[in-house]
Amino acid sequence: MELLRENQIIGILSDQNVAPYEGVFVDFFGRSACTGVGLAVMAMRSGAPVIPVFMVRQKSGKYKFIIKPFIEAIYTDDYEADLQVNTQRFTKIIEDIVREYPEQWL
Repeated sequence: MELLRENQIIGILSDQNVAPYEGVFVDFFGRSACTGVGLAVMAMRSGAPVIPVFMVRQKSGKYKFIIKPFIEAIYTDDYEADLQVNTQRFTKIIEDIVREYPEQWL
């Protein structure tokens, strides 16, 4: 949070299927997956946009760096609902990339 307050860029690796006390359940490929809320919490607290980036292997053995449009967190008066909605939005982007490059994911 300190780096974000200083207008720095940070990287966060999002993961699926965390312990229930660490996340919220969101849809991931039609299944309910307990997903960490850290990214949503940081985006909501800092106001920083989330810029989804991915590295995908090419047939040549090189990597392609994909940058998706930034996402602003949704803020309402319901913090728990905002965690759920924002986590779902961020997870949907991961799902979209996995659908595009399914051979690169478990």
